[in-house]
Amino acid sequence: MRSKDGTFRTNALNLVLIITAGITNCGSTFDIRKEVKGLLSAFVKRLTTFRNPDRLASQHELARAYEANGQVKEALSLLEQVVKIEEQILAEDHPSRLASQHELATIYWDLGHHSNAVQMMKHVVGIRSQVLDEQQPGRKNSEAWLEYCKDELRKPEPT
Repeated sequence: MRSKDGTFRTNALNLVLIITAGITNCGSTFDIRKEVKGLLSAFVKRLTTFRNPDRLASQHELARAYEANGQVKEALSLLEQVVKIEEQILAEDHPSRLASQHELATIYWDLGHHSNAVQMMKHVVGIRSQVLDEQQPGRKNSEAWLEYCKDELRKPEPT
């Protein structure tokens, strides 16, 4: 099924058709679990490369839930994928892209990747300062977060 803009929309019916086609095209000696697993893996791979902004927003929120649940590495992996795709399909100053980059910077910080965190947050602050009023909460939050990181990096190491 193609949407108005020509992009492919994957849904449950497509999955059923893919599995049915895979099972039908197999010879008489095969392990159906292996075939279904392979087809499902292909389906999931297609989903993870799907560039729908609503899907990316959902993945962003899922990454936040992972982080809140202490699953920081899972959050990092998912959010890196989201940011990578958003960098390809959204304008540099798009609010969703900036929000994902801000969130990714905080995760980098939590994992001790301080230089990556500061670099990304500087980018977010730079863009937000160009397009948002200085009293806008998103801009103020990013600026405050960047200042916090810089202050923490200035503190002497405990001996």
